[in-house]
Amino acid sequence: MYDYEAIVRASAELNELLVQQTPLGQILDGIGDLAVAVIPSCEEAGVTLEEDGRIVARTTTGSRAERVDAFQYDIGEGPCLHASKTGTVVLIEDMAVDGRWPRFASYAYGEGIESSYSIPMTAGGEHFGVLNLYSTAGPFGPADADIGGLFARDATNAVRHAAAFAKTRLLIENLHTALESRSVIGAAVGIVMSRDRLNRAQAFEKLADMSQQENMKLGDVANRITQAFETGPQTHPPT
Repeated sequence: MYDYEAIVRASAELNELLVQQTPLGQILDGIGDLAVAVIPSCEEAGVTLEEDGRIVARTTTGSRAERVDAFQYDIGEGPCLHASKTGTVVLIEDMAVDGRWPRFASYAYGEGIESSYSIPMTAGGEHFGVLNLYSTAGPFGPADADIGGLFARDATNAVRHAAAFAKTRLLIENLHTALESRSVIGAAVGIVMSRDRLNRAQAFEKLADMSQQENMKLGDVANRITQAFETGPQTHPPT
């Protein structure tokens, strides 16, 4: 009998993390913990987040999963990497006899992992990463496949929305920074115009020349001039 109530609770917890605008790293941690809680044969789990073929974040629920995950990335082969490349679910029922990735299987078996289940996290044609499940007490079965599939779907949606929110927040922060820099540059141009009796174009050119000569960003030069102006005319740096 499947524990559908546990699946519903896990889905609700993932949604709550999104509502609270939880940082992406903490959401990945939550996905790993919930996978262990709701998938019957899963004792440890790992979540790998990818973007444009690069690993941008990775988390595991325990030291054993951390070592096993890290090993396959180090050697460049294993079920997680295959699931990522092909977009297909990869099940290793018995590490002791699986021959597809012998180095990985031998290492994982030596760590006490008897079975692994790697599920690609994809939605809307996009690939976000891989959910890695590890069992130390026998193979994953049909119940694990069914519950794992449902859970991976919810986990993928959580990662998708969290990643989109993180990108939007970064874009807004960059926009604020750009606007602040533009404001400071405008103020510095005004100071140079007034002090050196220049027109706007000449004052901006003077700032640009200082930026090149001193190997400083234009915004940093402008910030220095405005700060000096605020402390009093006697402290203006020579231009």
